[in-house]
Amino acid sequence: MIRLRPEHSKNREGRLRPLTGELREIIHRAHSRRRLGLSAVFHRRGAPIGNFRKAFTTAAKTAFGPNSSLIPHDLRRCGVRNLSRTSGVSTHMAMALTGHKTQSVFRRYDIIDENDLREAAAKLDLHLASQ
Repeated sequence: MIRLRPEHSKNREGRLRPLTGELREIIHRAHSRRRLGLSAVFHRRGAPIGNFRKAFTTAAKTAFGPNSSLIPHDLRRCGVRNLSRTSGVSTHMAMALTGHKTQSVFRRYDIIDENDLREAAAKLDLHLASQ
C-alpha cells in the first residue's frame, strides 16, 4: 500500500492506494535506486522532476511516437473505463480508487463511445432472444 498524504492531494484528503502488478514492480525498482536523503522516488540525477507536464509529454512521445498527443487525464479516463467496464469493480469502489467524490464527476471520465453502444445493443439482442 502507498499512502497519499493530504498535502500532496488535490482535495487535501489523504488516500491509500494498493500497489500491484507492474506498477508495484516499477515503484520498487525506483525506490531501490533512490538516493539517500532525497524524498522523491522519481528524480532526474538527484534533482526532483521540475515540470511534470514536460516530463509526461517526453515520456508519451518516447512510448507512442513523436505525434503523440496523450495528456495525463487520458490515463485517468482509461483507468476509469478499465475499472468500470473490464474489471467489474463497483462504481463505489472505482470512485474510491480514482479519488472521485461524486458520481457526476466520475461519469465525466467514464466516456461512452460507439463500441460501448454496439456492445449494449448486442447484449439487449441476446437478452430479448432468450425471452
